[in-house]
Amino acid sequence: MKLSLAFSPLILRAFAHQQDDPPHQGRVEAKDAFINDLISKMEITDLVQQLHLTFADNIIGPASDNSLYEHELRFTPNASIGHVHDWYPLNKTYYNNLQRLNVESSRLKIPFLHWAECLHGVGSFNQSMFPQALALSNSWDTDLVHRVGRAIATEARSIGVHACLAPVLDLCKDPRWGRCQEDWGEDKILTSHMGVAFSSGLSKNGSWADSDAVAPVMKHFAAHGSPQGGSNGAPFMGHGNREVLEEHLLPFKSVVDKGGARGVMMAYHELDDVPSHVNPMLYKQLEEWGFDGFVTADDTGMKQLQTGHKVADSPADAIAQYYNAGGMVQFYDYPLYELLGSTKELISNDTVKEDLLKDKVRKVLGVKYDLGLFDNPYIADEVDPYQITLDHIPLTLESAQKSIVLLENRNQTLPLSVDDGSSRTIALIGPYGDTLDYGDYSGQYGMFPVANSTTLQQGILNHLSGTDGKLVTSMGANTWLYNAHYPIPPYHLYTNGSSGGLLATYFADTNFSEPIVQNVETPVGSWGLYPPPGLPSNNFSVVWEGEFESGVDGDVDGWLGVAIGPNTTAKIYVDRELHVDVPLATAGNILSNIPERSYSINNSTQAPPGSEPFTFRQGVKYHIRLEFQTWNLYQKIENLGSLNSQVYLFWNLVDRKSPVEKSVAIAKDADVIVLAVGGAWNSDGESGDRATLGLSANQTALADAMFALGKPVVLVLYGGRPFAIPEYYSRSAAVLDANFPGQSGGQAVADVLFGAVNPGGRLTVSVPVHEGQLPVYYNYKQTAKKKWYTDIESLPYYPFGYGLSYTTFNVSNYKGHTLGGSTQNFTTSDTLVFEADVTNTGPVAGSYVAQVYLLQRVSQISQPLKQLVAFQRVYVEPGETVTAKMEVEVERYLKMLDRIYEWIVERGTYKPEGVAKGDLQGRPDRCEMWTTQKEDILNKIEPNPAPDVMSSHRKVHEAFVRGAHAIEDLVLGQLEHSLRMQPGSLTAMHHIDKETRDQYRMICFPPLADPDRSSSLVPHRDFGSLTILFNILGGLQALPCGKDPETEENWLYIKPVPGCAIINIGDIMVAFSNGALKSPMHRVVPPPGKQASLIRYSLAYFARPEKTTIVKRLDGGNIPQLREGDVEEEFEASDWFAAKIKTISLH
Repeated sequence: MKLSLAFSPLILRAFAHQQDDPPHQGRVEAKDAFINDLISKMEITDLVQQLHLTFADNIIGPASDNSLYEHELRFTPNASIGHVHDWYPLNKTYYNNLQRLNVESSRLKIPFLHWAECLHGVGSFNQSMFPQALALSNSWDTDLVHRVGRAIATEARSIGVHACLAPVLDLCKDPRWGRCQEDWGEDKILTSHMGVAFSSGLSKNGSWADSDAVAPVMKHFAAHGSPQGGSNGAPFMGHGNREVLEEHLLPFKSVVDKGGARGVMMAYHELDDVPSHVNPMLYKQLEEWGFDGFVTADDTGMKQLQTGHKVADSPADAIAQYYNAGGMVQFYDYPLYELLGSTKELISNDTVKEDLLKDKVRKVLGVKYDLGLFDNPYIADEVDPYQITLDHIPLTLESAQKSIVLLENRNQTLPLSVDDGSSRTIALIGPYGDTLDYGDYSGQYGMFPVANSTTLQQGILNHLSGTDGKLVTSMGANTWLYNAHYPIPPYHLYTNGSSGGLLATYFADTNFSEPIVQNVETPVGSWGLYPPPGLPSNNFSVVWEGEFESGVDGDVDGWLGVAIGPNTTAKIYVDRELHVDVPLATAGNILSNIPERSYSINNSTQAPPGSEPFTFRQGVKYHIRLEFQTWNLYQKIENLGSLNSQVYLFWNLVDRKSPVEKSVAIAKDADVIVLAVGGAWNSDGESGDRATLGLSANQTALADAMFALGKPVVLVLYGGRPFAIPEYYSRSAAVLDANFPGQSGGQAVADVLFGAVNPGGRLTVSVPVHEGQLPVYYNYKQTAKKKWYTDIESLPYYPFGYGLSYTTFNVSNYKGHTLGGSTQNFTTSDTLVFEADVTNTGPVAGSYVAQVYLLQRVSQISQPLKQLVAFQRVYVEPGETVTAKMEVEVERYLKMLDRIYEWIVERGTYKPEGVAKGDLQGRPDRCEMWTTQKEDILNKIEPNPAPDVMSSHRKVHEAFVRGAHAIEDLVLGQLEHSLRMQPGSLTAMHHIDKETRDQYRMICFPPLADPDRSSSLVPHRDFGSLTILFNILGGLQALPCGKDPETEENWLYIKPVPGCAIINIGDIMVAFSNGALKSPMHRVVPPPGKQASLIRYSLAYFARPEKTTIVKRLDGGNIPQLREGDVEEEFEASDWFAAKIKTISLH
């Protein structure tokens, strides 16, 4: 954003979170009196139950009748269960019965708090599954994220969930970490706004007592997204506690203040060698914020104090440290009897005070009170979870559409067009073309729910229906390094000729003799504590019968099978002949979500468990019958699973003989290839940390083969982290970042491919060139890039905030002011307002993400080169102008810790990106400039933000760029002649239609009444091919070869000649000519004499070769040969530019 504010803020010292007197003081007093009365009646057993999370299987019992309730309470008779997790009763009767039992049979009649995973959908995995948080963050749309939060809360509360373990507010600083998909990106401001939007959606803006609101539980507190080596739970590897306090805690505080958070989960790792679960700094922050909620350990987090961090020598010691530090609820770490016994002992020996436990329980009870559980803890009869889920299907599609990022679109490859013949035959290649892939916390295989879902292949077919377009497909590779299970998507299954599933007959017994229920469905299911609807118990059998059809082209030698849980058996009959027989066993054959590396190594060529080889014939329908029997023979244990029965009818369509060759044969005659590759449930997620950020080896082989065909390749990337694959980005006709787009992701990506939706997402994690660059986040310190790598690029391939569109925008009328109207100064209590008009100058509707950054300033604490402070996504029709309005709370978002760790808003001048400013002495900028690319001016990419005067004269700029490029061709042609090179040797690689990233710059130097060297541009050489400069006044100086730059007299003014351009040779030409051409050292200084009192304008055009050009000595002509012993290094031009782009220092 380009606007100017001269800011003079006051100093702000640290203070605790403050609130006005509550508007309903009487209700607060009634709440306190009610809770204090309860506390006064509580014994230690009651207190411990309110600080203990109960595993639902410990209560429900094998007959789904709550028969273990009394057994679970045998150590705390007559106490109320405090919390329940891993339950998800989709039938309201199940929930109401247990809650009623808990309330009516206990002495104090305290309802339990029902917890659930709600990362991007409720953890029942039978309700809506939205895009992952990282995908949603790419939308930059807080309204959308709020609506998703509202939907999840409504679905959660409809099955009795009161507390959602979300949002995750870690910052993804290291994309090797497998859990980046759970985050909202790498930036604290973006994460703060997204976290508030999502959390306020869950809490219904703090209306917790409403029947469609829940209590958000933030995690992981804190700074969990910067682990050593990208390894989950490893020690924090940031810049110390200042970074933790200023950056990583900001989203948490924002969500506490504005998002209605009522719980916080501690992180597994260590900060400055102190485990987070017992870190006093973290608990002190919660206290200072006035956090009015409960704290919970993460699963096994307390045990790790003893077994991992080694700061406790016994369970009692770990419990004591956790309590005394500020912790409250334990997860599943210790059985209730051990927690109770240790707590009693700790109180008796005065290690833990009983009053301390009462204070903790007071917070827990306060949350229950605000949720309205003491008034009515039951689900109303009229609530219909199934219908609520159906109502949210359109939102799953909208959120997926708005999360997709267009990274490349060379030659306007997208949207695909069938009508003009350019995309008549489309080849969909890759493991994600016809699989459901939602990421972590999405059930087994990351693909629940199956109902109401679409794959990419299904979405493309929807668009091709009724056209002359043709789709051919091939899987070509597995999602990871072994042959996996891929449950068959519903639209490949048929009942009585109609697609959508097989006819399921459920039997009340295990021998197929008592049929009770029939449905048309996909044989992909899991049943936990309760049987399928209509059945009396978890001992049952099912038959699914109908037809299936191959999902790929050509004949494929793959596998067909069934995956089942323990104490289950299954058989598959194909065309009425037995194909697979999986015997009864105490362990099932379901693949774990993230297998150990050894599994991939040892089983890379093995058949998927539970399968037999099968040849899938193109266009053939096969009769199939799946028989399934299951017995509920054992009670589940915490952290070892809580599903009684599971079944997954799967295929594997990766040709077991020649997978890549088969894909090549399918794709070779296509007009365009859509290559769907990336990461999945078995590579990205919790415990899915990676040392490298490329595609898996099998997908790399497939991608290489597809690019070798010479067809336009549209690269569609799935997964929960960025991929460092510059070799594919640079060769793709188009690139889409789909991330994990949720249940409607297949349709959403197809909508973008065909132009039904204009992509408008922007990256929220920088995309590296190579994992060796990490960290590569955008808001780095200047010293971090003071020196550049000699072997790889130092800057990201795609930066934070980047994304393209199918339309073009003009951004103008930048304004900045406070809410009070001041355009010059602000105080700590102010809110800054940034505005800009966004005009859609293209032919289709689209969206634009306006982003405001503050640039590095002189400060007592080193500042990043730039920092996002505000943003807004606006949606604009063709020809329409919309005003983007963004606000910045000074006290919240501009605070910093000074050198003695006191909170201040520092006095000084704050400069939004790209605008003129004054320094601390009130002097103006040494120069003002506006820079853009040739491709921007020629309308080949989305326009960069520009001042109104620039945007309103695009035709003038285009004429200049074309004229400058004509001069470029002329000069390069003359150099070819002078060096006796083949004609076209230089001009061909600089063609105006090639993606060269030539730069066009307009420069203004203000008058200088007292010129000095502090206003000069340091000596340098240009790093492109040619610089074409037009100016009228002096100031440019060059240094003759061999002269000492430290001697002022050696510098010579280059006198401008009206109507003529100054041409400078850049160092790429030096490389091309092996030194035959020289790039002179030059600098810009105040002009001599009276010229210094005038405003000085310049126009510069920086010519560069096509970015894929190899920078090396060119053969032929008068170009010198390499000397004996010389080793010639070769770089792609894009790498050369990135290595050379350093902010030219101004002194």
